[in-house]
Amino acid sequence: MRLVKDRALDEYWYVVCPDCGRFDKEPRTGDKSSLVTCRRCGHAFSRNDAKTFIVPIFGFVTDREVEPRRPGESRPRREFTTRPYFFDYMEPEQKDFAIGRLQISCRYSPQGELAVICKGKKGMGFWICFNCGSAFSEIPRGKHTSPYGAECPFVVRGPLHLGHTFKTDVLSILFHEYASRMENDFWLSLLYAVLEGASEALGIKRDDLDGCLYPSDEGIMLILFDNVPGGAGHVKRFLEGQNLYEVLRSANRRVGNCTCGFETSCYGCLRNYQNQFCHEQLKRGIVSDFLSRNL
Repeated sequence: MRLVKDRALDEYWYVVCPDCGRFDKEPRTGDKSSLVTCRRCGHAFSRNDAKTFIVPIFGFVTDREVEPRRPGESRPRREFTTRPYFFDYMEPEQKDFAIGRLQISCRYSPQGELAVICKGKKGMGFWICFNCGSAFSEIPRGKHTSPYGAECPFVVRGPLHLGHTFKTDVLSILFHEYASRMENDFWLSLLYAVLEGASEALGIKRDDLDGCLYPSDEGIMLILFDNVPGGAGHVKRFLEGQNLYEVLRSANRRVGNCTCGFETSCYGCLRNYQNQFCHEQLKRGIVSDFLSRNL
């Protein structure tokens, strides 16, 4: 990791509630976080629930002693997966829809706030030297070597996570009758079906859209956001005319016409390179049944 003399990196305490899944954060100004209870469900956090992420705003450098790998014919599997978390939007515009048997509320804001966190290999974090910038997936024994080949006597800190916060166009989707009834596997599967359906129905490049789940006071919401700096107005198009209906129809075709098993998913329906963290939870059958029954 690249460091700049006399410039400190931003650090945050953050927590993901183990009961309801809500994300919260605060600037790290001391050795103890004030995130003690969940703002949604009131769960009392333990000492180990609050983690720290740092923002590597100066970028990264590689070890000059390590030869880069030869490129292969397939994309490498991610060892350090990242996940987006939604935590706020300002003055959202709301529009309600009745589509088939579904009562749906959509809220759009160009000022949505999200965080992306990388927890390291198997979620174990990183051990980082704030003198030379070396980072390790396991705590090194004894002294370590800097990226430039010199021996560094400073002690590493960890485990730490890497992350950043950003603002972009955000749309929340609430399915009223089902928001508090369905399991997490269903919501994750529906989220990625909707993202794929939006890409096809609205002609949006799939990499320009992403999403996550948000446990609101009203129940689980699907959060869709523009995956481009500052937003591009893509998710706002859900509020226009019949667009949401066309997105859901396209999502239904995608999960209904795939040839993989109903109790699983594949790269032809719901899986992609970015959602490796939940591949085993994605099941096209439960989404196909839900959309076919209700549209």
